[in-house]
Amino acid sequence: MNQSNQTRQILAHLSAQVGSLPGEKVPDRNPSKGPSMLVLFAGNPIGLNETLHDLAVLKKAGWCFDLAFSANAEALMNTDMIMSQLNPRQFIERDMNQLKRYTMGHLNCVIAPMITHNTARKLVMGIQDGLIPNLLWQALWDGIPVYMDMESLRTYHGRPTLNPHLNRFMEETISQLLKLGVKNMVRPTELMTEGLRENYTNKSDVMVGGGNADRDIKKVITEKDILALSLHESVLNIPQGSIVTPLARDTAVARGIKFHWK
Repeated sequence: MNQSNQTRQILAHLSAQVGSLPGEKVPDRNPSKGPSMLVLFAGNPIGLNETLHDLAVLKKAGWCFDLAFSANAEALMNTDMIMSQLNPRQFIERDMNQLKRYTMGHLNCVIAPMITHNTARKLVMGIQDGLIPNLLWQALWDGIPVYMDMESLRTYHGRPTLNPHLNRFMEETISQLLKLGVKNMVRPTELMTEGLRENYTNKSDVMVGGGNADRDIKKVITEKDILALSLHESVLNIPQGSIVTPLARDTAVARGIKFHWK
C-alpha cells in the first residue's frame, strides 16, 4: 500500500467518527435576536414529543436554537420535522472542518434533553470521538452552562435496571457529570426560570414581554411538580401567568388535583 492510499484510509476512518471531509461553513440561517441554546439530540427518542413541545414554548418566548444530531438520532428521529418545527439558527453537521469553525460565544446554554448512556460515559471519561461528545466537552471547557436530563440515565428504553451493579454504575456517572458542572434538567421549559448566561443577564429583551426581565419570567409547571405533591394534597397554588405543560395538566387530572391561580 503506498503512502497516499494509506493516508486516505486513515482520513476516511477518522471522518467516519464525526462526518465527511471536507465541509462547508456552518450555515447561519437566522440571526440571533434573543437568548440562544444549542440543542443536542444524542439518539434516545424517549420523551421526544415532550421535548419538542417544550422547545416550542421556549421558541415562542423568544429563544433561538442551534441543532446537532448524532448518527443514531438521525436514524431514529424525523430530523426534517424537527428542523422545520424549530427553524434553527445554525445546524451543525458531523463534519470535522465545520466543527472546528463552530463557536459558542453567542450561546446562553447547551442542552442534551434525551442523553444516552454512551454519550454520558464518554463525557465523563473525556472521550471526544463524535459530534455530540465533542460539543458537550467544548461547552464545558468554555464555561457555558450544560443541562441534561439525568433521569434518562436511570432507565434504558424507559425501564429501570434490575442489576444493582449497573444502577450504582449509572449513579456514579451522574455524580461525575455533576462534578463536571453539568446541571440536571427534566424538561427544557425549566430554563424559563433559570438564570441566563452572564453576558445576557442584564438585557431586557431576554424573555418575551420587553419589560423587566425578572418580572416577565414565567413559572413553568411540569409533571414533576404534580408528582412531587403528597397523596393528601388536592390543590396546587400557581402564580398568575404561569405556564402549565399539557403533561402536567393530564397528570393533575389523573390524580384529582386542581390548580389555584393566585
